[in-house]
Amino acid sequence: MANRSLARNIGLEHSSSEGAVFIDSDMLLSPGLLAECSQRLEEYQALVIPETSFGGGFWAKCKSLERETNLESEIEAARCFRRIAFLSLGGYNPNLEAAEDWDLHRKVQAARFSIGRTNAKLLHDEGNSSLVVMLKKKFFYGEVIGEFIESNPTARRIQLNPINRILRPSIKVMTSHPIHGAGVFILKTLEFVAAGTGWLKSKTIARKPRK
Repeated sequence: MANRSLARNIGLEHSSSEGAVFIDSDMLLSPGLLAECSQRLEEYQALVIPETSFGGGFWAKCKSLERETNLESEIEAARCFRRIAFLSLGGYNPNLEAAEDWDLHRKVQAARFSIGRTNAKLLHDEGNSSLVVMLKKKFFYGEVIGEFIESNPTARRIQLNPINRILRPSIKVMTSHPIHGAGVFILKTLEFVAAGTGWLKSKTIARKPRK
């Protein structure tokens, strides 16, 4: 079975569209997003689409508020591309199941492609996810993020920096939502630990001698 990066590449290769927006199963498109993407791709080769989220429960609210702090930051990555530009870069790295969007965004920047931004947003449906479910997800990402970490030392200092990923969003949220701001700090700290544990597990397994 193909992973999501390879599946996205195959999907675009077999499409006839001049552009593509890549979304996940837990995302909804806000009204007018596709029309805006089509229009802006006439000017830009790639587009960043702002992402927000919604869901039920305390932790989903924390995730929603945290995601808002990432708008117009270095955490964002392009999700919409001209077909010819996407294919010229080789698409998503098929070896990546996590951080594949950051990896491709850096390729877009290195190629000096023009990057625009939409006003319409993508909406993440967080559902009623428990803290345990959120941490399991980050643990898995940690297990498969190794190649990105090894090949993108500059990016990892920005996008995997605990100051950027934990302190900055927590402080921003606390200024207007103190209780949820504390929740964001707890959530992001535990997610960081879960992802780090997953990464260490993958490194340990890789180092074990074969019998």
